[in-house]
Amino acid sequence: PPILAEVENPYAVYVAGDSMEPRYFEGEVVYVDPERNAVRGDFVIAQIYIDKNSPPHAFVKRLVKYTTEELVLEQLNPAKKLTFTGEQLNELKLHVVVASSLQ
Repeated sequence: PPILAEVENPYAVYVAGDSMEPRYFEGEVVYVDPERNAVRGDFVIAQIYIDKNSPPHAFVKRLVKYTTEELVLEQLNPAKKLTFTGEQLNELKLHVVVASSLQ
């Protein structure tokens, strides 16, 4: 999309699951700006290492809070907050969703 025309290394992902409905639907494509700083309320792709022996998990969620000690994300369906702490925040990548295939 035009919003990413000047962005270095933008990417897109397919949404899996229904945890972000009615905002994002399964199979929808979301477009991501990896350079933009995420702020509270942004929809983000969070790449998190759940444990150090596995590849990162990627979540499409809304950013509630991010500090050096804690990351809190929100899903919509069912309404729920997810909290990550400690080693899970090592190598965390938090990228802003800027558009989707249904917008």
